[in-house]
Amino acid sequence: MRSTRPSGQPPLRPRSPSADGNPFCGRKRSPRAGARADEWICSRPHTLPVDERGMDFAPDAMVAAFMVSTFGLGFFIYGKKQSRLPQLVAGIALMVLPSASPGADTTWLLGGGVLVALWIAVRGGL
Repeated sequence: MRSTRPSGQPPLRPRSPSADGNPFCGRKRSPRAGARADEWICSRPHTLPVDERGMDFAPDAMVAAFMVSTFGLGFFIYGKKQSRLPQLVAGIALMVLPSASPGADTTWLLGGGVLVALWIAVRGGL
């Protein structure tokens, strides 16, 4: 069954059964590949867009990055005004951290680790 679209456009591709909007799905496996013939393959995993540098643009990752870097900005300003080296370094680390972590969970965990290290440094007398 071949469907045609108006104005001579090519026919539409069949949609993948997952229907999650992944543009890389849509080819069926050949039976020679060791899978069922009706199984769909994807060239990429089902994730939201990821930048070339590895940054995740999912909403939870964006919120985590915003929150952690906002805390970092606060610690940076406090450390600069009060001439406190631990808060200054922790603020810089918290501002840079979201661009180096691949997702929301690692952003929260590494941000918590920086805050624990700051707490230990302040308790230690730095």
